[in-house]
Amino acid sequence: MKEIALKVGREVVKIICYLSIVGMILMGFGIFAVFFAGQNHGGLFTLDYGYQRVQVSVWIPIVVLIMGMIIFYLLFRIMRALDKLLINFQDEEYFCSENINLLSKVLLYQILFTGIQLLVNILLNFSKIADASSLFDLSLKDYLVNIVFIIINDIAIIMLKRGYELQKDHDEII
Repeated sequence: MKEIALKVGREVVKIICYLSIVGMILMGFGIFAVFFAGQNHGGLFTLDYGYQRVQVSVWIPIVVLIMGMIIFYLLFRIMRALDKLLINFQDEEYFCSENINLLSKVLLYQILFTGIQLLVNILLNFSKIADASSLFDLSLKDYLVNIVFIIINDIAIIMLKRGYELQKDHDEII
């Protein structure tokens, strides 16, 4: 049962990894599209909400798209680290320094991920742009989900460190 769960977990991680690559490519196309569309309109980009039209500098959407590309890159890095972690778990290597390092990297990427989401939200609020995404509303609940993942990751690091220390002590006694 454990082997099946780990295999399914690795497949899900691979799918998310590939989707993040597609997201990075789409963000790159979006940057070029916004840049060239803004050049045709004197460096301004028009956002039409139906009830309101907002014109912003072409650089605001470009910066948001670059931050979105960075978020997808961080998601890609998180998934690669989780894939290596799942491989170690399949090989029944639980309490080793490599797993602790992998989870530490994931923690760093999660903190950067959340920070960039916050920067995007601040930039959109500063530009008075509302409803920028139908997928994420960048409200408090999005940050709470990220904070919960960060806490879970912290707990996992603590557990692996404690298990690593116990295993090292056990091996020294023998």
